[in-house]
Amino acid sequence: MNDEKVKEKKKSSYNPQAIQEILPRIQEKSRGRGRPNCVTPELALAVCNELSSGKTLSQILEENPTWPSREAFYNYQRVNEEFDKMYTQAKRFQVDAMVDEAIRMARDRSKDCEIVDGKKVYNTAGIMRDGLIISSLKWYASKVYPKVWGEKVVQELTGLDGAALIPTINISIKEPKRIE
Repeated sequence: MNDEKVKEKKKSSYNPQAIQEILPRIQEKSRGRGRPNCVTPELALAVCNELSSGKTLSQILEENPTWPSREAFYNYQRVNEEFDKMYTQAKRFQVDAMVDEAIRMARDRSKDCEIVDGKKVYNTAGIMRDGLIISSLKWYASKVYPKVWGEKVVQELTGLDGAALIPTINISIKEPKRIE
């Protein structure tokens, strides 16, 4: 194996700094019409890097119309185990970035109210929209990465008035009915 192929294999592992070196080559390879249908290891790395920053795959593909379609990435994920692992890791990082964004939105009160003619006027539509976005991000995080962001359900069994549960066995013997 020549040195270029060895370097190429090293670049295919998940390395966020490698995106700066790879992007110019990807942009040079872009074709004239439509989206290409081939996903390269460099392109897969670029997508994982963008995902880990909190963007969705739809946002990434809208920003890069010369990149392959969503289906091409899903097909590549099915056949390439290394990309599948990188993609899963990137989705976890994406969830963390989205949760950070939700926390930032929850703490930002700059647009909640303003002073108009000496009176406080609350931006209820903006507050409700932020609440909806935060709820959506929380829900998404709990579904994509439930070990960390999912709700923890604990079930405890106790006896009467919180006492320890003591199993009992009740045996009753009934006299059989006689059939005449």
